[in-house]
Amino acid sequence: MQKHTISIILAVLNEVNSLPQTLDQIFNLYKEQKISNVNDIIIIDDGSTDGTVEYINSISRNNPVIPVKFISRNIKMGTVDAQLAGIAESSADYVCIMDSDGQHPVMKLLDLFPAIDMNIDLIVASRYVKGGSNSWKASRGVVSRGATILAKFLFKGARRLKDPMSGFFIAKRSLVCNLESVKFGYKLLLYTLSTHPDASILEIPMKMNSREEGESKVVSKGMDFIVKYFKEIINYKIKSNQRKKN
Repeated sequence: MQKHTISIILAVLNEVNSLPQTLDQIFNLYKEQKISNVNDIIIIDDGSTDGTVEYINSISRNNPVIPVKFISRNIKMGTVDAQLAGIAESSADYVCIMDSDGQHPVMKLLDLFPAIDMNIDLIVASRYVKGGSNSWKASRGVVSRGATILAKFLFKGARRLKDPMSGFFIAKRSLVCNLESVKFGYKLLLYTLSTHPDASILEIPMKMNSREEGESKVVSKGMDFIVKYFKEIINYKIKSNQRKKN
């Protein structure tokens, strides 16, 4: 059984139809003692309009198996900014970053959690190591691979693993709690790798599911995605260079 404490961080946007299933699966794993030492689940809403906020408020009032903390934001600020807000509310040793739209299989926590006591900085659920896969269409897969190649070209830390664009990972809280807020960013792992290129890493294969519900936090169409992604990685490059100077 893992000894270090952990917070599960869920940044959500219009996921009223998928969030309940994700939470139920986490609660069941905890009740069955398959995962342990979870201090809390911190949910950050990034401006939902579909009833997600009302659902989270009802969960918070009903004394769930694991305490649920809720941060409500009326304006969409981006996934990374939301996740960093959640991390700031955590007091655990580690934070688990994942989506609640069905793409990240909750059962993968059974593989990720045991690695916490190996004193590793980043434990990454990877689509691109042996045994992993994603469920995207070929066109989106090409975009993802291209984004990964560019990330590895720019960042030393990204070159050290197969899937630096993963959105499902566990990190030492001390590694990410002081990262400067980034608006309209989508890849916290890449941001972390850009500022901590020598962090210790373990990749664990993940078969990514298809999105069940919710609004995509990553724009995946044409020039709009490309422009936003370039802005994001350039921003990370600037911040990593500033960190080196300091």
